[in-house]
Amino acid sequence: METWDKLNALHLDALREIGNIGAGNAATALASMLGSRIQMTVPRAGVLPLQEITALVGYEEDPVACVEFTVSGPAPSKIFSS
Repeated sequence: METWDKLNALHLDALREIGNIGAGNAATALASMLGSRIQMTVPRAGVLPLQEITALVGYEEDPVACVEFTVSGPAPSKIFSS
């Protein structure tokens, strides 16, 4: 069994909260730089194969801005934020 197979609802809630805090900080910084209000939605959290990520953000041909985070340790993984 892979490490990511062991994720439960509590783990996903924690990942969602971490994403929400990070996105909130980024939105605050961007609003400060632009001098305008920024709206954001609560991030989603889930586990899926890399090949399926494009289906979440649009078509393969669509340009997308994305930030990639590499996680090391007992549960090595990648986190993508678009």
